Amino acid sequence: MNCSIVKCPVRNYAKNKIIWTKDGKKIANNAHIKVSSNGALRIFHARMEDAGVYACIANGIQGNVTLSFKPRENKGESENDSRSMLNQNVLDSDMDSDPVAVDHQLLQKVRQSLKDNGDIRMLERLADVTEPGNIKIDYAAGEWSKCSHYDCGKSGRAQVRQLKCRISYQGSIGYLDDDVCESFGIVRPPSSRSCLPSYCPRWQTSAWSECSTSRCIRHSTSMQRREVRCAYENGTIAAFELCDRESRPKVKKECINGMISFFDS
Repeated sequence: MNCSIVKCPVRNYAKNKIIWTKDGKKIANNAHIKVSSNGALRIFHARMEDAGVYACIANGIQGNVTLSFKPRENKGESENDSRSMLNQNVLDSDMDSDPVAVDHQLLQKVRQSLKDNGDIRMLERLADVTEPGNIKIDYAAGEWSKCSHYDCGKSGRAQVRQLKCRISYQGSIGYLDDDVCESFGIVRPPSSRSCLPSYCPRWQTSAWSECSTSRCIRHSTSMQRREVRCAYENGTIAAFELCDRESRPKVKKECINGMISFFDS
């Protein structure tokens, strides 16, 4: 059985930003197919259903590769033991590399990272693991930082969050160096985003009180009031300092109240 490697026809691209699709659908990394750290597509134990049109997108440029599979003529061979043939010369000698050796290298990298980080507990739990497909590697994302009142509405300001390469196995969780996630072809999610207005709280006001029932402050004049609060778009109340102090609406105003003129004398 072979480990097939498909190289992207696009040249001079950022290897960590490449996207692969199959028949128009984005490829999700798993134990069978994944994007390697050098941007190539790695298919473990290729089978007939892997045939299709593969596309790599890098730097806004798309390169297409068509894979077709021909079953071996020997009757004793399994149907899944197929030989891939490309209409472009994008498979190299790596397609004949031993998948067991590849699995060993990936697991060795995981164990070394756990050892370097002092996670002996997880290291011991992985002692009997022989296939990368038995473990889950992904990124754990922390909470976004808050957009302060200095950030809201100002270009160049951003929220940030912490990302950690994470390993999960039989209910246990550990953390690895980021290059391990890269080796497994895990796409790193964004760690920052702009502070768009929708993320920031705004001033919200209630209706003014009725002038006729508001407190009289002088001849024919009353003081209307209203509630002003700092709140997010979903209605959640926020601290006043998170809204722009300079644009805070007025909470009171004078009004002409004819109802109180009868008491003037």
